[in-house]
Amino acid sequence: MPRRGHLRLFLHGSILLVFSMVLGIPAFSLFSKGMPEWIHLFWRQSHVILMLTGVWMIAVGSAIPHLALTDRREGFLTGSMIISGYAFVLSLPIQGTAVYNGCANKDLTGCTGYNLYVFVLGINGALALVAALIVIIGAFSVLEGRSK
Repeated sequence: MPRRGHLRLFLHGSILLVFSMVLGIPAFSLFSKGMPEWIHLFWRQSHVILMLTGVWMIAVGSAIPHLALTDRREGFLTGSMIISGYAFVLSLPIQGTAVYNGCANKDLTGCTGYNLYVFVLGINGALALVAALIVIIGAFSVLEGRSK
């Protein structure tokens, strides 16, 4: 029987994949109409990062049954990956709002929207790091012959 953690990662990874594909749809119609290069780059990077995050979730979900993880570590792994993925989704409108409000062409240290964007990305990165470390610990434990 499948473990709940890997089913959750399949579900949320698939949601992020679909969201990133939908996010990529406007690229074909908008970028051909003289959109500034920095907006084009932002859109492309956002699309690709979400796509890779969804694929990473599905890949880790497939690997969970092969890792030596306690239920607690599996819960931390699943939770940190899901929160990390959605933190990036949350960061997209925050950055868009900050740029729209004039934070793009000045000293960004005093820009509230930009600071919130950096904070949310920090959460995203920290939780992604936690998830990667848990996968490493689980894989190393299997290679060393240890079980849960």
